[in-house]
Amino acid sequence: MDTFLFIGTLAAWLVWLLTQKRPAIAFTAAAVALVLQGYWIALVLVTAEGWHFDLKNTLLVASWLAAITAIIARIRSAWVHVPLSLFAMGAVVFAYLERQHISPPRDFSWQLDLHITLSLVAFAILLVATLFAGALWHHIRTLKNAPAKISKQNISVLEEEQKLFTLILIGWLTLTTALISGLIFIRDFLGENLGHKVLFSLLAWFVFGFLLAARALKGWRGEKAVRWAVAGMILLAVGFIGTKFVAEWLLAA
Repeated sequence: MDTFLFIGTLAAWLVWLLTQKRPAIAFTAAAVALVLQGYWIALVLVTAEGWHFDLKNTLLVASWLAAITAIIARIRSAWVHVPLSLFAMGAVVFAYLERQHISPPRDFSWQLDLHITLSLVAFAILLVATLFAGALWHHIRTLKNAPAKISKQNISVLEEEQKLFTLILIGWLTLTTALISGLIFIRDFLGENLGHKVLFSLLAWFVFGFLLAARALKGWRGEKAVRWAVAGMILLAVGFIGTKFVAEWLLAA
């Protein structure tokens, strides 16, 4: 069953990757991939002992949520879809090859469950927003150098820009709620076991918050906004994924 599920999920993401210029087929493939990966997540994430939020499951869930975010936000840019499909395919391959759980399960707790869920959703939204920032930057440069291409694609840069900062705002607010929930509900949240994750998450929170403030007060846009979004996403990825990689693979080796 695992092999068939792996092949089906990977194939669906591959079709999504290869059919970007055929929206109907791409959307159908993405829907199939999300259903299959969602079923896979349900199989591996929850056990009788608790939640298994090791690195491979975190990547599996994060890539799934990011693809859902892109579809809900109605983002059709290949600059977003291609990296997300590659991310999902990589997570699926990694989860299939490393089927043994490395870290012990976490006990069921609505407080911890809430914090983890909010963190995953924030990561997914801000990842999509960062990729979309790159797409918008590309559109702006194309508009300056080859405006005919943009007119043919019927792209409104102002509407896309508004969508970008709406995504960043929603992601930043979700990250804010995640950090507050961790501070309230998780014992030793700022302690040794979570210190590095919290530090990088707070730095990412500051970067995205500063970007939103600069947008509101100074009208930041274009390449400057992209640089800050990428910097914030790198910090968040280091805290969210990098610390798990170090703890589960480098230190355990």
